[in-house]
Amino acid sequence: MNTKTLCEIPANNGGIEMTVIFDTITSKILPGILISIVTSFITVRLSMKQFYTQKWWERKADTYSKIIEELSYLQYYFGELFDEGIQIKKINSDVHNELWKNFNNSRQQIFKTYASGAFIISDRSTKALEELVRNIEQESSNGDYVGDFDRWYGAVKKCIQIIRDEAKKDLKTK
Repeated sequence: MNTKTLCEIPANNGGIEMTVIFDTITSKILPGILISIVTSFITVRLSMKQFYTQKWWERKADTYSKIIEELSYLQYYFGELFDEGIQIKKINSDVHNELWKNFNNSRQQIFKTYASGAFIISDRSTKALEELVRNIEQESSNGDYVGDFDRWYGAVKKCIQIIRDEAKKDLKTK
C-alpha cells in the first residue's frame, strides 16, 4: 500500500485530495471545536449563575445577621430599662445616655431595614419588622413606661424568633 503525506500529493490531482482534507476537517476537527465552544459557554454560564447565587445568599445572610444584631440590642435596652423601672437595678446617667444613644441607632437601623430590606428578606420577616415598628411607636396612654418596656421587650423577642426562623428557611440552614 502506497501512503503519501499531504506534502507528497501533487496539487493537480483533480481535487480528490482536497475533498479528503475537507472531510477530515469536517468530520474530526470541527466537531471537537464546536464541542469545546459549547462546553466553555455552558461552563461560564453555570459559573456566573453560581457566583450570583452565592453573592445573593451572602447579602441575605448579612442582612439577617444585622437585623438580629439590632433587635438583640433593642431587647437588651428594653430589659435594662424594665429592670430599672421595677427597681431591680439602678442605671447611672452616663450608662443611661449610652443605652439611649445605642437604642436610637439600633431603632433607626431597624426602621431603615424594614423600609428598604423587603426585597432581600422574606415577606414574613418584613411583616414581623413592620409589626415591631408599629408596636415600638405606641406608648401607653396612662404613662406606664415600665409596662411599655415589658411589652416592647416581648415584641422584640417575638420578632427575633420570627426573623431567626425565616433566616433559617431563606438561607436553607437547619
